[in-house]
Amino acid sequence: MKWKFKALTQQVFSHVPLGENMNYFAQKYVTRSLPVDKNAFLNKVAEAKRNLDAFSHHGPTNSDRGQLVFYEFGARWDMIVPLSYYLMGIRHQILIDIRPLVRLELINDSIAKFQRYSSDVQTILSAGADAGSRLAQVDSVKQIKEQFGIEYRAPCDARDTHIGAGTIDFISSTATLEHIPAKDILPIFNECYRILGDGGIMTCYIGYYDHYSYFDLSITPYNFYQYSSSAWRLFNCSLHYQNRLRHKDFVNMIQDTRFSIAEDVPTAPTPADMRALETVRLHSDFKQDYQAADLAIQTGFFVLKK
Repeated sequence: MKWKFKALTQQVFSHVPLGENMNYFAQKYVTRSLPVDKNAFLNKVAEAKRNLDAFSHHGPTNSDRGQLVFYEFGARWDMIVPLSYYLMGIRHQILIDIRPLVRLELINDSIAKFQRYSSDVQTILSAGADAGSRLAQVDSVKQIKEQFGIEYRAPCDARDTHIGAGTIDFISSTATLEHIPAKDILPIFNECYRILGDGGIMTCYIGYYDHYSYFDLSITPYNFYQYSSSAWRLFNCSLHYQNRLRHKDFVNMIQDTRFSIAEDVPTAPTPADMRALETVRLHSDFKQDYQAADLAIQTGFFVLKK
């Protein structure tokens, strides 16, 4: 599917009643990007393991996982990451979305994948041979909390969660911050700092690439650099918002908070990445503000500590 057609279609969906449902239908039956395939599923499981390993390394020592309280904003459709946390012993989680996005059929698809790929999950999580069998299908959001200790709240604003100060042990953000308007990111970081307990940890995985390159292989991950801010608004709808911030932008924002950075891991661009970047006619905004090495970074991972 050509990316401009997809972008304009989602722009329409974002302005009509039930547009979220229409967008979901399109992803499921037209682009077939939902449910995620095996590779994407296992990558999310691995990301959950990376997050929890970061907590174990940088967080309080001798923590009882069963007593920890985890929080994630931008939970979205399928709960692969929270279910992975559950398999690693986490029994209390609060998940939020700015609007209700959770889909029971996708959660049950995730549960089925944990069962189907249990040997792969075991290898990634070191969760035991019965990792998949410990998850059973659900028929309501309430049952998700009863069965897995996962409380889903939506709509909920990550800038003002109404969660008690200092009551969270660990926060994770997985492929979410790239979809939030720049003006809202610092307030979200500050709210995360407020609700996190002393010595608590926050992890952030961020995808800096043009997400339309998932669907249209004719464009590079750097496609969106050629557009001015005003031109990009034509394609940048609320259902698939991309802020186009770079890794150094997030470093600067984090430095404006009270968090300390325990890990800062941008992915190093390959020679192929640099060649792909060279094929894109950069808009002057990106020529002025960034070096090629900044623009070529496609993902980043932060571990922040209170």
